[in-house]
Amino acid sequence: MADGERIENRVEAETVGTLVQFRDVYGGMHLHLPEERRERSLPRMLGARSLHYTDREDQLALLNAARERAVARNVPLVVVCVGPEGVGKTELVTEWLRRLAAEVPGPHLYADMGETGPATAKEALGRFLRLMGEAPEDLPDDLAGLTGLFRTRTHGVPSIVFLDNVALASQARPLLPEAPGSIMVVTSRGLDGVLRASVPLALGRMADAAVHELVAQVSGVDLTAEPRAGDLVAALAGNPSRAFAAGMQLALGQSVAGLVAELARRTHSAGADGSDVADLLESAYTKLDPEAARVYRSLSGLVGRRFGAETVRAAAGVQDGAALDALVAAGLVRREDTGFRLSLGVAAHLAELVPEPEREAALRRVLEGYLRASVRADYSAMPRRWWLGEHYDGYRGTEPPMTEHDAIAWLETELDVILAAAQAAADREWHGLVVRLAEAQWAVCLKRRPYDHWRALYTLGVRSAEELRREGRDVRFLGRMRCGLGFAHLLAGRVEDAAVEFAAAREADAAIGHVRGLATAVESLGLAHLARSGAELLPALVTLDDDAAAEALAAFEENLAVNLALPADLRDARAIALAHRHLGRALSATAAHGRAEEHLRIACDGFRALPDPYNLGKTLIDLGQARIRAGLLSEAAVVLREALELLRADESPAEVVRGLETVGALAERGGDVSGAVGWLSLALENLRFR
Repeated sequence: MADGERIENRVEAETVGTLVQFRDVYGGMHLHLPEERRERSLPRMLGARSLHYTDREDQLALLNAARERAVARNVPLVVVCVGPEGVGKTELVTEWLRRLAAEVPGPHLYADMGETGPATAKEALGRFLRLMGEAPEDLPDDLAGLTGLFRTRTHGVPSIVFLDNVALASQARPLLPEAPGSIMVVTSRGLDGVLRASVPLALGRMADAAVHELVAQVSGVDLTAEPRAGDLVAALAGNPSRAFAAGMQLALGQSVAGLVAELARRTHSAGADGSDVADLLESAYTKLDPEAARVYRSLSGLVGRRFGAETVRAAAGVQDGAALDALVAAGLVRREDTGFRLSLGVAAHLAELVPEPEREAALRRVLEGYLRASVRADYSAMPRRWWLGEHYDGYRGTEPPMTEHDAIAWLETELDVILAAAQAAADREWHGLVVRLAEAQWAVCLKRRPYDHWRALYTLGVRSAEELRREGRDVRFLGRMRCGLGFAHLLAGRVEDAAVEFAAAREADAAIGHVRGLATAVESLGLAHLARSGAELLPALVTLDDDAAAEALAAFEENLAVNLALPADLRDARAIALAHRHLGRALSATAAHGRAEEHLRIACDGFRALPDPYNLGKTLIDLGQARIRAGLLSEAAVVLREALELLRADESPAEVVRGLETVGALAERGGDVSGAVGWLSLALENLRFR
């Protein structure tokens, strides 16, 4: 580039929340920001208030008084609500938080910490931060980092954090929002420790008058005209779950006298004190028609207490919702905004009711249902990638059945359940299910990057794949699982760990002659070497480790050769374009500028032909970086313009940021230091507010 040359290519690209006018990149840039930034929506995760909420006015008054003290002292409020199962802790807290939600402008966050076993604070923090708009690739990989980021994001913004079914104080401590006016509520049947400066709230039995009112509300029966109403209230022992179940029985036609007699008979025969709801649940179950009873028993196979109608269809093999509606009407299943839920009492009743062989068969059907649903969503999110599981075969070449947004949203919602499903399958040595479940989470792992979940899931996958290999079954999955685990390490910055997994994948696929898997393993190993080289660190774009760059180059040359050696009917145009892209990146890192340009152009042509705008935009950024290294600054500006336009249209904020950082490097190479600072600042703003 001649001294004094100016780049006159005018580029306009709207990044996330920011309008960028990309003009005179070298010699004078102008950044035009709107007066108002588009605000992202805040999570509103509190459940709905119960139609039948009754009483607990004394406890509500205590909570309101504690809230007033916290506001007066300008500190957050922490409440620990403790009581036995079925006493109404969740309903009380939801009612209270909903009444004052309008006073808390920040995020309203909810997590059931006992849904599929004790959830960790790290898991909850990762999910909350992603819901609050943090890019998955930017989340710290340790609890301290996540805690610090969460406190930064909630600093000065009063927030609500509701953690249900907490068993360990360590599950809650890191999730305390520190802004004055914030509220954290923890419900527990018994906490193992103390939360600093918390307000304890012990929840016991309801008053008899409130039990009477609740039964009447649920049943629609005028209990004042029932001579045995007092006996029924006494038998319910102040337990709202029992009262609700009794109301449902009356609504379904049971008489008050008959229900009192049945409760007395069951309590006497069990020698119990009437403190639980098992007798009422058993009564409700015995009144179900045979099909509804069969569907109810199939719910014993659930791996969590939250589920959708499609899970019931998988568990019981039903196509309509009539039986599920009957379970809701009987009070055995609770309908929620996003599906259905079992209470802990119902889950315990099912565990007692259904013998182990029947539960195991139901579990197998549930896991297979989750696999089918995961494959459907995973294909919708990334329809062009290759796969091993036969469940994908029916989708080959078809239009995705879901939008990418809806598919990723479903997969992310089910992260905990899928991991629990994979663990349940691994515990039973259903290794084929484990590896297929892991493969079907690839899109959400790559796009949302829940690192702990990703590593845990693919670690199970590797172990199961090794067992399958020893048994001579599904032998191709070992390389697939190793690569998946390697990428979890690579994208979290654990480059050496990633290289170990990729090398193991390469060895596994080479040993069985799985060429497609071998190409992926070699490509992945090259990416690890390229990361080690530091060549693409922005804004410097200077290779720090020449040996690592050379290893990357060798791996990518092998990768391209393997892809091109495939028979014509097995060649994958996208894989070949990616192979040229990665080879071009490595050539640029080793200063082979002419060959780098050639391969990156071939990759661009390949992605245009598919079409694949996302990978085309990424490759154009790579081409821009290669041209910057080669000193072709004007030519770099041209392709960076197109890259930003493509990635903005494709709603790829992480890559938009990489593009802006690259423009900053371009400005710095052109001698425009203030311009470089401006572009890098703009990248930072997009990183914060996407």
